[in-house]
Amino acid sequence: MQPVSQHLQKVGIDLIASLQNVDNLIAVLSQWRNRATAKFAELFQLAEELCQKLDVTLTAPRVVGKSQYRSNAGANSSQTAEEFYRVNVFIPLLETISNDILSRFSAYQRQSFSLAGLVPSRLTVWNDVKSAVEKYSCFMSEVAVVRGEFDLWTEHWNKEDNKDKKLINNTAIAALNACPAAFYPNINKLLRVLATLPSSTAEPERVFSKVTKTLSAVRSTMTEDRLEACVLLQVHRDILPHTTDVIEHFAKNGARRLDFLL
Repeated sequence: MQPVSQHLQKVGIDLIASLQNVDNLIAVLSQWRNRATAKFAELFQLAEELCQKLDVTLTAPRVVGKSQYRSNAGANSSQTAEEFYRVNVFIPLLETISNDILSRFSAYQRQSFSLAGLVPSRLTVWNDVKSAVEKYSCFMSEVAVVRGEFDLWTEHWNKEDNKDKKLINNTAIAALNACPAAFYPNINKLLRVLATLPSSTAEPERVFSKVTKTLSAVRSTMTEDRLEACVLLQVHRDILPHTTDVIEHFAKNGARRLDFLL
């Protein structure tokens, strides 16, 4: 879970890599669910060893015939602690995580993610992107026209002269920059959609966090323009101007009592 979670929180995350990691995670969780008895026996043994080191007795909680506020599946007097935690904790946890991931990366979302087949380094066949083209048909020309542009786009990148460039253009932004709107208007629109599709909300949430930290109680009277400028300075630290340039601009902007020019 942790590697997938960290990958989904990266800046400028790649959709194809995200889907591959999610699919791998779902496959592993499905395998654990199918062999829940054997898998949980391994985990329970590790828990018992840890409890022995801490001098803690690992037991199941008191169970009753009918429980309203706590999971109590399979409760009986002969049930062991391992059986109780496997049925009431391990299996529900696996199913909850799997269902949540499947709902976030459903077939409807994957239909949009198939636009990644337009990226030069991942060029695919028409049938793989056709469903996404039909989904955004309201922004496109006729499907036959888009199909013709797709063939031209594919032929362009399959040429021997462009094979090296094909490997370099491996992201939606790079593909969009390499796609002239005058010649490939529909492909350009689809790549714009792909470039703006988020695979998670981690990146925009970072901006909201910075807004909360910037607009504190002592800065409650800050104007919207100044707040926007301060947040942009925090978000785009890699393109900040040099300190000397800031001082010179400040010195030239109106009369100052101090001489800032060096």
